Parts: sequence; C-alpha cells; structure tokens
Amino acid sequence: MTRSAISLVHARGSGHAGPAERAGGARWLHLALVLEVAAAVRFYFVLQGDFPLNDGGLFLRMVQAIQEGGFALPVHVSYNGWAIPFAYPPLAFYVAAWLATVLQVDPLTVLRWLPPVVSVLTLVPFYYLVQAALPTPRQRLLAAMAFAFVPRAYNWEIMGGGLTRSLGFFFALWTIGAALRLVREGRRRDGVGCLLFGALTLLSHLEMALFAALSAALIRVCHGRVGSRWRPIVGVGLGVLALTAPWWGTVIARHGVAPFLAAAASGQHTPLALLKLLAFDFADEPLAGLFGVLGTLGLLVLWADGRPWIPLWVLLLFVADPRKASTTAMVPMAMAFAYLVDQLLWPRLARAHRRWPAIVLGVLLAHATLATLYLAHAPNTPLRALSPAEREAMAWVRAHTPPQSRFVVVSGAPGWPQDALAEWFPVLAGRTSVATVQGTEWLADGQFDLLVDRYEALQACVHQEVRCLESWAAQAGISFDHVYVGKRTTALNASLTWDCCSGLRVSLRSDPAYQVLQDGPGGLIVRRLRRPGTPTASH
Repeated sequence: MTRSAISLVHARGSGHAGPAERAGGARWLHLALVLEVAAAVRFYFVLQGDFPLNDGGLFLRMVQAIQEGGFALPVHVSYNGWAIPFAYPPLAFYVAAWLATVLQVDPLTVLRWLPPVVSVLTLVPFYYLVQAALPTPRQRLLAAMAFAFVPRAYNWEIMGGGLTRSLGFFFALWTIGAALRLVREGRRRDGVGCLLFGALTLLSHLEMALFAALSAALIRVCHGRVGSRWRPIVGVGLGVLALTAPWWGTVIARHGVAPFLAAAASGQHTPLALLKLLAFDFADEPLAGLFGVLGTLGLLVLWADGRPWIPLWVLLLFVADPRKASTTAMVPMAMAFAYLVDQLLWPRLARAHRRWPAIVLGVLLAHATLATLYLAHAPNTPLRALSPAEREAMAWVRAHTPPQSRFVVVSGAPGWPQDALAEWFPVLAGRTSVATVQGTEWLADGQFDLLVDRYEALQACVHQEVRCLESWAAQAGISFDHVYVGKRTTALNASLTWDCCSGLRVSLRSDPAYQVLQDGPGGLIVRRLRRPGTPTASH
C-alpha cells in the first residue's frame, strides 16, 4: 500500500492534467486508495474488541427510546436517574434504530459498526471538497492521505458515541464543498446541495452544523466576487432552519430553549484555545507530532503566499468552537500539510535527488502506520472498548445489588469524555453513578459544570485511601452506598504495567467500613457499611 501511494503521488505531481486526469480516472484511483487506507486504519481499532469503542452508553439509551416509542420523537430519555430532554439532533439515532430493527440486530452492534463505516465514507466528501480547494492532483491526494491517517480526524468519530459525530462530519463536509462551489460558480444545483446537506448536518450534530455554517461564511468572505451578494449563503441558512423546523420547533415547544442554551454553555470556550496550535499536539498523534508541525508550518507558508483563507479557517474554528476544533480543524490542516509538502518540500527534495521525495514520503507513511499501531495500545487511549470482564462486573451489579443503589465509579480515566466505565455503568449495571457527567450538558441550572467539577475532584482519590472518597462525598454533599473500582491495566513495556487504581482497591479491601461483594478481573465492588451524617442529595 505504501509503495503504491508513493508511486501515485510521484506520478501525479504535475498540475497539468493529462488524458487520464481529464477523464477522471486518476481521481477515482486516488479516492479508492484513500478509502482503502482509511478503512484499514479505522477498522484496525474496531476489530481489537467486540464492543463499541469508548463511549456510547447514553446514545444506546436514545436509540432504545426511539424503538420503544414506535419511532415517535421521545420527550425524555431515562439515563442515570435523570429524565434528560430529548433535544439532541435525532437523525443518527433514527438511522441506528431503523438499521437495528430492519437487520434484527442489537443496537449495540449498530453502535459498534456504523460510526467507523461513516468515518471511512467521510473521505468521499473530503475529497470532493479538496477537488475545489486545492489546485494540483498531488496536493489533493496528500491532503486526503493525511486526513485518512491523522488520529484526530477519526478517533472520536469511530467510537460508539461517534454515531452522531461521524454522521455530522460526513454531511458537514458535503455542505462545505457545495458552499465553496456555490460561492465560486453560483450554480443552482450547488445551492440545493448546500441546503439539503446543511439540513442533514443540523439534524445530526449541533457542533458540526456550527462548523459548516462558520466555514460557509468564511468561504463567502474569502472567495466571493467583489460586489457579489450574501443572498445565496444567507438563503441557504434560512432554508436549513426551515427544513429542520419540525425537529427544533417540537423540542422548543416541549422544553423551551433551555436544553439548547445548556448545551451551548458546555463548549469549553477559553482564550487559551489558540495555544493548542503552538503545542503541535492537537492532532492526537501518539508519537512525534509531524502532522501538527508540518501542518502549522503549512499555514504560515499559505499566509506568506497570499492564500489566507485556510489559516483563517483554522483560527476561526479554534476561537468559535474550541471543544470541537481539534477535530474540525483537521480539514484545513490537512490542506495546509499538503500545500507545504507539494510547494516547499517536494521541489527542494527533487532538486537534491530525484529519489528523495519518494523516500521522505515513505518515511512519513511509515511513521503514520507505526503511530496507528501504537495508538491502539497506548496508555489511556480512548480507542478502547469495555472488556468482557468489565461488562460481566456490571452485569453482576445489576443482578446482585438493590435497584436504588448509588455507586461511586472509579476508573482512573484521564478525563470524563474518556471514562467508558462511568458512561456505560448506568446502562449495563442499571444503577446510578453519582459522578457520571455524560448527559448533563442538556440539563439546565449549571448541572454540567457541577458534574464536571465533581468528577475532576474524584480523580484525586484514584491513588489515595478510602478517607479521600469520604471527604470527597462530604464536600460535594452527596450520598453513596457502593463503590466500583476498575482494574484497567496497560503494559508500558516488557516489564512495567500501569494499573489505574491499585492503591484505592487495597484500602477498600482492608477498611472495616466497606464489605467486598465482588473482586474479579472486571473490577472491585464493595458496599459501604458506615453511613456518616452527610446530607442526602438528589443526585
């Protein structure tokens, strides 16, 4: 695969179209190649286990709620003791529910396979976009190869929770490609495509809809002809709102605008977001961040060459939506990477020796391949599914603890978005997890910030003794009667293994105020016997 990619890039380096290029043959060959690479990379992670990667517990409940309600839009979804307003864009959940019903499979199967399939197919609208955005075949292929390989372009999209993220990304790229052609050429069919794909984006994922809208507005500013009007882009935006009104109108009629305002407030806006660009680690590369470095240099070269729209695009995304920017910015960053390699590195390497470009490209591809292999087994990688032992432990909780039990779930995850134990526990165990964050972004009255603070405070107890848990609960004003501590281990090398929570488990086993109920490979489950006089909280 690597050798064929190098040969194709080397053979198609000229900006002058030959007969094959004019006929479109080379474009199809390039697209087939990047789809092959994208599928190999994404399914490498999916095939490491037999369960959806990382998150998706809340989304499973949403899919089940649609099925249970006969495909009517639910008013609420029951998750972790909350009645969460069903305000999330519903298209992906309906697609998953329909597939599970028609194929007669468990929705879990859909959550495992549909996100990576859509993520692979996202290379099609990406290639459609770069056909209009980049001038040479070599730049287009390099950009597509980078987008196929770079972890941040796919890692959160192939998880169970990628059900909505992947579909939103897919439709957003179609929307942006159509917007670029609409602004440049003014064809009616591009306006129709922009309208339809924009509506599908909004019905899939709010942040991806914001990404598409911001990108279309920037394209109008940077590519619109002097004296041309905003009417086409504004008309498309109004049309998108009109087409999606049956959904958002129903949600507002039921719940008001509070769920949307709560979700918007969870966007982690900070003036320090732009510092991610200087750290070169926003692409989630597990080894040396070559893409981050070369892509950022490419932004500077584009600016110096009088092509500012791609650098401005990256800056706009990090300012407007810093939480999602590390993913959405992979689109312009891949273009910047391709521009740097094609315009700056390739000519200089070719002048030094005709074989140097192919050798350097081979090194980059080898690095990307090794990084992919490493990422699947890196400590704290989010691209990991719950193990069968962890799922068995949660099934034991469901069968052997009272339904009203309130659990402290401790996993040692680096952050709540990567805490698969905490998200799946309310679904698989059927019990309340007092520190789970997922779902609270749709609740009003600052519930999201409260739960994030509570979760982060809990992490201080991962390597401490039981009294840390007691102090945490007292300060938070919450009650709990059980503790579930995970046993995730990661081999750091041949002789060293990282264990998330061994110290806390030892302390719980020896504390007379806690009774060990289950101590297996999936985790330690204990019951709290002592009940200090802490106030009882609703959650």
